[in-house]
Amino acid sequence: MNTMFEVRRSKIDGRVGDTALPVRRVRTSHFLVMVVALIACGCRSEHSIKSSFAHSDAYRHQLAVSDVQSFLYLEPSTQTKVPQVRGSLRNLGHQTLVMVEFTLSFKNRRNQIIFEETAYPIYVSALSLAQSSKALAPGQQVKFAFKSPACPKDWQPGQVDVRVTKVVPSGS
Repeated sequence: MNTMFEVRRSKIDGRVGDTALPVRRVRTSHFLVMVVALIACGCRSEHSIKSSFAHSDAYRHQLAVSDVQSFLYLEPSTQTKVPQVRGSLRNLGHQTLVMVEFTLSFKNRRNQIIFEETAYPIYVSALSLAQSSKALAPGQQVKFAFKSPACPKDWQPGQVDVRVTKVVPSGS
């Protein structure tokens, strides 16, 4: 690679003569400006991502999960019993939400967590169905129901914790 650079350099020196050095300086200064700009953009975007996560973390406390029920649901098609969690979610804050993530923690009789699963009562996407892709506006409430067929058999019905683990406001 050094040989190729030397060949190009000799062609530039041969055609341009004394102006070869300023051309090289301009290229180097452009390169340095681009590197500084990329670093600055990277820092700014990393900072905005961190502040977005901090804001999202704080906004979780503006959500109320209530009327939680968990029980074994009898699947009509297979006649098998599957754990189901139902409840409602209310947005007490001032922002419209396009995504809310729950972590469902299923417990056994000794109140030990034996299984965890994530669920999305709110998930707005261009790919989601129109009926299930409604954002959660301020003051609005939505009911949810999740089945968990992968939950172990030693789960104690009624023993589940529902935690809001991630929130994304519209416009993020």
